[in-house]
Amino acid sequence: MAPLLCLQTETIANFTLSNKHISLIEYLSANSAMFSNSTITNATCLFLRPQLKDQQEAERKKVTSQEIQKAIAEQTLVIRDKQVFVKEDLDKVEPAVIDAQNGRWSVS
Repeated sequence: MAPLLCLQTETIANFTLSNKHISLIEYLSANSAMFSNSTITNATCLFLRPQLKDQQEAERKKVTSQEIQKAIAEQTLVIRDKQVFVKEDLDKVEPAVIDAQNGRWSVS
């Protein structure tokens, strides 16, 4: 029975490589009586392993994205505070600049 199990696993592996993974699940469902539980488990692992890897990568990217968004939000607040501070300074200096310009023009 071991050679048959290997043959079944090879057949499933070849089937997986030559067709879409979802077809593998459909094939296993339709022909489950032909395969042992371990063969079906192995095939399911072949199907799920790449999906799990993709899901883990997506979760890492999501966490990274959330960290970047948080950093951007914090930096945006700092920038707004600095803009207010600079605007207040400019508002204080503007009359002196206007007076200096008027004084320079009156001297000319």
